[in-house]
Amino acid sequence: MRYHLIPAFFVSGFFVGLSFWVAHADTIGWKNLSGFWHNIFYIEAVLFLVQIAIILFCRVESIFNLKIVSLAITFYLFKLSLEPFLGMAMFFKDAGVYGIYGPFIFLIIVLGFLFHIINLIRIIKELKIRTPKEKNSKKSHRDWYKIGSLLLLVVIVGLILDTGLLGDGELLFGIIISTVTYIGILIGLWDYETTVYLIWRFPEYIKSDLERNKNAK
Repeated sequence: MRYHLIPAFFVSGFFVGLSFWVAHADTIGWKNLSGFWHNIFYIEAVLFLVQIAIILFCRVESIFNLKIVSLAITFYLFKLSLEPFLGMAMFFKDAGVYGIYGPFIFLIIVLGFLFHIINLIRIIKELKIRTPKEKNSKKSHRDWYKIGSLLLLVVIVGLILDTGLLGDGELLFGIIISTVTYIGILIGLWDYETTVYLIWRFPEYIKSDLERNKNAK
């Protein structure tokens, strides 16, 4: 999970960087943004530093580090799911239509979060503990493929929005892509969240797993 934080860091950096660039555009202007938006970017900067610290220092296989990293990847992927909407909010402000589209963004976020929590509760109730071999079966390769595909998608979307290829329909296109990205990441989060549940609920099971890995090395 620690290695999953690395591509998540760069994808998140792309979204936040794009948002920050649009926020400094002549149409909006950084000084014209409210303190609320300024604070969001400041918080993003702090969270990036924390993410780098976790990647660098949580290297040793231990229960403590595993708990920290499992919470971190869950939190940062959820943060990543929201960041496309941050970019879209800046584009809406740049186009002068934030008052029209802003409520739709809020509604999508709330409905998606409720959908996620309801299904997460169901998944945890039906959860069955599997052996480490069953639990890890080629999962990391699928995760890297998903994150790589997401990175390619956001680059393409960023180019389309930047060049204005879709004309007036580009904002609607941006909402659709942001929503698909948001729901897709929330669905992927279920695996990480159930892992967090197992680590915190059954630490003795995870400890025996770590001991087997050390003995194998």
